[in-house]
Amino acid sequence: MTALSAEQRRWVEQCVPRIAALARALAPRIPHASVDELESAGYEGLVQAALRYDPSSGVPFHAFAHYRARGAMIDSARRAAPEIRRRSRALKALQATQALLEHAESQQVAPGAADPRTLRERIAAAEQLVAQTTTAVMLSKLAPADPELVAAGADVEADVAAEQTCARLRDLVARCSEDEQKLIAALYIDGLNMHEYAEVCGKSVSTVSRHHAKLVARLGVDLRAQLAEPASGRG
Repeated sequence: MTALSAEQRRWVEQCVPRIAALARALAPRIPHASVDELESAGYEGLVQAALRYDPSSGVPFHAFAHYRARGAMIDSARRAAPEIRRRSRALKALQATQALLEHAESQQVAPGAADPRTLRERIAAAEQLVAQTTTAVMLSKLAPADPELVAAGADVEADVAAEQTCARLRDLVARCSEDEQKLIAALYIDGLNMHEYAEVCGKSVSTVSRHHAKLVARLGVDLRAQLAEPASGRG
């Protein structure tokens, strides 16, 4: 590995506490991965971020490094337990939301350039990202639960409500095109990440990421519309 310069080491050292906090936040959601293991992967991602970071970009290093360290932790958990990662809803959700966050980051205005969007448009974009990630988590629940990872003392009423929502989402997915259903199955059932699915379908990662973001946004809008129907019908 290329040695870090003094400045790069300073960037890394300043972000070390952030990596520890991120590992503690992710650990409960990633099966069979300890905080120490996640921290180790996060530090590797942090070093890689330091090697690639361009200070002239105007983006703070901690912001540049955050998603790369988070992605390194998720990838490490996937590699360590390939069978678990195919069955774990939590890991599939983390992979999908990571992809959405990285896609949103790639769509941001270049540092130093004026953002042509109004404040309302920027707020709407942030709200859409929240809605997309929420829908991605719901899509991850369409796969059968891993019996080894089911928590004891589950909230039965909450489970029933979630299953009803999932049933509506399954219906929406069934109406999607064949290519869209393949993408959903690959990411949310089979547990592939964007790079793996891009190789399978012979497309670029950016193309797959863009299609995924648009599909999740559309499903979220349609799902919210369906869920609102009973309430409006009771008026």
